[in-house]
Amino acid sequence: MKKLICMILIICSVCCISVSASEDEEFFSVMDNAGMISDETERYIYTQNNIISEDTGARIIITTEKTTGELSVNEYAAKLYDDLGIEHIGRENSVFIFMCESGDDYSVIISDGISAAMTDKFAEQCLVKFMEPDFADGDYDKAAVKIFNAFARWYTDRYDTHPKLTEDMSKYRNIIKDEKEQKHRRTTLIVVAVIFATVGVLSAIIYIRRKKRLMRLQKKRQERRKRYMQIRQG
Repeated sequence: MKKLICMILIICSVCCISVSASEDEEFFSVMDNAGMISDETERYIYTQNNIISEDTGARIIITTEKTTGELSVNEYAAKLYDDLGIEHIGRENSVFIFMCESGDDYSVIISDGISAAMTDKFAEQCLVKFMEPDFADGDYDKAAVKIFNAFARWYTDRYDTHPKLTEDMSKYRNIIKDEKEQKHRRTTLIVVAVIFATVGVLSAIIYIRRKKRLMRLQKKRQERRKRYMQIRQG
């Protein structure tokens, strides 16, 4: 019975994990290792990146880290860019933005496919104008939205792509909230179903064991009665 209970609990855990895993985003847009970007901003960037990527093959990728260790921000960004293989996964015309919390600095790498059109000077101007003010104030989330929109507008001007750009994240905040509530309800239903199944199985086991015990007792009584009758007749 202990093995059965353990098996049911394992099934419950697997079901809950599968609900969560099934909702993982398929495409890489944000890698927020430092926790500098909100869920709604991640969802916004992911959604708009899908539009840009479908039309151009490009993505505006934002990554964050708490520290770069002994490397400079530019060195760390270049290493991360190479390690992630940005140039080798169909994103030769993408923009790679790196933000470091402890270093209070950032960097941008332009893929080779568009480096002639999107110059380093243009990228630097975007960083200074759209990222620096909010980043300096510690509002990394707003800085991420503004710099993403700045580069997204560049793709809009040069490609036939029309992402729905905004700085108002309330829509995506509500989407995240609704999804979390739905996920919680699904998980609750799974847990309740497993609990009912567990109770049902345990009840069946108890009933079967009691039935077998009664049958053994009845058999013993019959055997005793048979021996008693044999003794009387003998």
